[in-house]
Amino acid sequence: LRARIEARARGNPLFVEEMIRSLVERGVLRGERGAYGLAAPIEEITLPETVQAVLASRIDRLADRDKDVLQAAAVVGRDVPIELLRTVVDLPAPELAASLERLSTAELLGPAESPGEHAFRHPLAQEVAYRTQLLDRRRGTHAAIARALLTIHSSEVATHAALLAHHFDEAGEHLEAARWHEQAGRRVARSDPADGVRHCRRVTTLLAAVPESRETLMLELTSRIALLEIGRIAGIEEREARGLFDEARAIAERLQDKAGHAFLLTSYGRLCGLAGDVGQYLACAERATEFAEGSDAVFEFEMRSVLAHAQLAVGRLAPARATAERALTEVAQVAGLREAVGRSTAPGLCRVWWALASAHLGRTAEAEAALEALLAEESERALQALYGTHAILCEVLRLRGDLAGALAHGRRAVELAEERGSVFSRVEAAAFLGAAELADSDLTAATSVLERALALARNRRAALWYEPRILATLADAKLAAGDRSGARALLSEARELVDRGRGWRLGAFDVALAWVRLLASEPASDRTAIESALESLDALTAELGSDPYRRIAALERARLAT
Repeated sequence: LRARIEARARGNPLFVEEMIRSLVERGVLRGERGAYGLAAPIEEITLPETVQAVLASRIDRLADRDKDVLQAAAVVGRDVPIELLRTVVDLPAPELAASLERLSTAELLGPAESPGEHAFRHPLAQEVAYRTQLLDRRRGTHAAIARALLTIHSSEVATHAALLAHHFDEAGEHLEAARWHEQAGRRVARSDPADGVRHCRRVTTLLAAVPESRETLMLELTSRIALLEIGRIAGIEEREARGLFDEARAIAERLQDKAGHAFLLTSYGRLCGLAGDVGQYLACAERATEFAEGSDAVFEFEMRSVLAHAQLAVGRLAPARATAERALTEVAQVAGLREAVGRSTAPGLCRVWWALASAHLGRTAEAEAALEALLAEESERALQALYGTHAILCEVLRLRGDLAGALAHGRRAVELAEERGSVFSRVEAAAFLGAAELADSDLTAATSVLERALALARNRRAALWYEPRILATLADAKLAAGDRSGARALLSEARELVDRGRGWRLGAFDVALAWVRLLASEPASDRTAIESALESLDALTAELGSDPYRRIAALERARLAT
């Protein structure tokens, strides 16, 4: 018999254990563990073909109540909270405890590491207990589990959105499942973008089997907006983004929902901007702000905050500062608005953008003070605003000439972004730090941080609005290292992007300045070409109205005149 068991198990210890338990339960073996003896002729003993068959046979021989408990537990999952299981099987606590004790003796279930939970002894036992149930029974249990979760976790049910989506999905309740998949997708968008996409895509699949209603259309809209937001964080192909936007816009127009349409425009606009198309970002932000005019104060604030960012992106510094200031003034003056946006990162980010615009408009001291005050208020929970504040302080201090301060804040921004930030946050922080490292003459550090940022932005198609600036800063580093051909190649790419209207408009100044320096470095420099490049730099400086850029351009012209 031992030889037959070993041959059938083929080295699988679980198969060996389960076959022996099955033989004991059938009365074929008697005795104690380690000293079993035959209780029937060996020729009458049949062995199952698979370990699944052994487990199915053992489960089938359980008493009805124990079998019901085990199968319900299998639908709950690998780890089984006893309170949840009791609600689902509807047994008094003593009777459930007795059943769990018998299942533990049978080594199918046992106490888990977490108090108040049991766990399956082996994942295969759960799988067999699950698969051997009829589909209708399984679905009914999934539905019962979902509703029990709603009751048990009523005060914090949103944190269990993914689990509720799973159980309602398996229960065949398509609309309920779609509701929870949409919530789950939005909740995990930053922490697990791939899972967020899976949840949001599932919404569309489920709703295909549900009669259309205003609610289903809203779920179609919000799940697509969530996909665009995830794409902004983790990267998305341009064609896919445009397809999602077109689908969602058609839904928003059918709903005649101004708020939904505005949020769609800001999501798509930001995504376009961060991919380099800042003109499209501004167009979307302006349209969204029109939708928000005269509506709910929170909604209006959020749209105006996005508009300030978009104006900053295209280099409209004075309008960006004015828009941000208006939004922040309303937060301070409109009753209840400060409390309503208290948990949002939007006010903090709006202050960051106001500060950057202020610094470029010659109000550096105000900008620095505002950012330092913001740092004093922020916490690790507001990570997006926190790394952004450090990153923008890095830039403001670099423009002011405080390289020690710029490097300290730039390194902290990179540290925070690398620890828990999005692709965009990592690229942005690196772009500002790299410029500070170069200003400090650390060519190796600058090149290293910028090359990594450029590769990440291109690979994930995120934060590409910094691409021209990064290319220009890398070109400056190569030029400082004596590699004129390498600098020229990088600037050729950067200038082509700027000519196409791609990238953060402030970055066009970096490209123009680097081009002047490259032309001036040539052994046989062309004075006409240099003068033309300086005139382009002056024109760009005048367009932007940036005080530090005006000083930098003047210094460059003076340097070349000597």
